[in-house]
Amino acid sequence: MKKKRCQIVKTSNEARVLKELRIECGLSMREAGYQIGKSDSYISHLENGRMDIPKGEQLEILLNLYNCSQKGFYGKVRLYKEETPKIDILSNLIKKLDENKVNILIDLTEIFLTNTKQRI
Repeated sequence: MKKKRCQIVKTSNEARVLKELRIECGLSMREAGYQIGKSDSYISHLENGRMDIPKGEQLEILLNLYNCSQKGFYGKVRLYKEETPKIDILSNLIKKLDENKVNILIDLTEIFLTNTKQRI
């Protein structure tokens, strides 16, 4: 029996590009699914990493809907760079600090916020 869903949810660049292509075409997940004979859940699972990206003919059907060739799709995937939100970068950095440095950072943040309020 063939597995359809991934055990680990990890959004790939392929999934992100598929989502961007769908949005560029002005299609909702429901509309895209309907056009290819699938459900909106199928589109959602693809775009959110719950399902592997289809291969071959199934991928071609989706890309045709999005007016994109396989060559164009994989080109976009190679060039795809997701900008990590600054708050996520900061959060990941804070996790690497020892408790003393976290306390210093808290103090500095409070000073910064106090000074910012005085300027307003």
